[in-house]
Amino acid sequence: MNCIHCGSKAYFELRYSGHFVCKKHFIGLFERRVKKTIRQNKLLSNGDHILVALSGGKDSMTCLKILHDITSKNPKVHLSAVTIDEGIRGKNMAYAVDFCNSLGVEHNVVSFKDFFGLNIDEVLHNVKAEGVLACSICGVLKRRLLNDFSRKHKVSKVATGHNLDDEIQSAFMNFMRSDHERMARVGPMVGVKAHGGFVPRIKILRECPEDEVKAYADLLKLPYFKNQCVHSKTSLRTTVKKMLDSLEVNHPGSKYQMLRSTDELASILRKNIKEADPNQCRKCGEPSAQEICKTCQLLSKLT
Repeated sequence: MNCIHCGSKAYFELRYSGHFVCKKHFIGLFERRVKKTIRQNKLLSNGDHILVALSGGKDSMTCLKILHDITSKNPKVHLSAVTIDEGIRGKNMAYAVDFCNSLGVEHNVVSFKDFFGLNIDEVLHNVKAEGVLACSICGVLKRRLLNDFSRKHKVSKVATGHNLDDEIQSAFMNFMRSDHERMARVGPMVGVKAHGGFVPRIKILRECPEDEVKAYADLLKLPYFKNQCVHSKTSLRTTVKKMLDSLEVNHPGSKYQMLRSTDELASILRKNIKEADPNQCRKCGEPSAQEICKTCQLLSKLT
């Protein structure tokens, strides 16, 4: 097959459009899409300190690479990265450190062990939370660490590597749980911007399918760790992912349609759901919609 734009050998098939593109035009298409997401949603502003949540995987490495390309031309935007060490990182950490060094980007590490006194395996072994999946527990603790680090370092926005697949998987799981408040909060920028305790998070890759992120990272030879988290195989997200991937194979374009529907539904919900202003957690003082925040609820169940 040949590229629809120049006739040269195709590198990637865009199944949702039926087109094939070469390496050059694939890179151009991918980067234009990301920049359009940033521009249309005003995700970057002069004076920003953008912190990339860098796991060492393909998504966060791609996120860092593109943001570095953009911000290196704008001295009014500062870029740095942080890797959260749950205690199971292994080679991920080395990939993250080396890539940041190659780009000249400041890199920081914060660990579960230092902050909570336990790594994630120790938390999962000790926690008494029946029916709570490993990914949910890890997510609560990572968000606390990210927010705490961001506030201390005067970060204005945290950039995460969430792609199109991540977004619609989360949307589907929120729908299954009838979690209307979470459904209302989806979008390219999330977080309670009006509350000083929360640092907004931006998702510059949310319009990019996961297979295109991988193809881009592989084409540019970005270093990234390819293995999945050992705890992810039994997660609900993995089951949902397989289902949505099958839907996309049989009905190309389904993932983009789901994202549009998710965003439209979120807009409607935001107009009809009055989310309570966050209070302060009675134990730790962090912003929380409940008297005791989720992190403290979780930590209280540790033996």
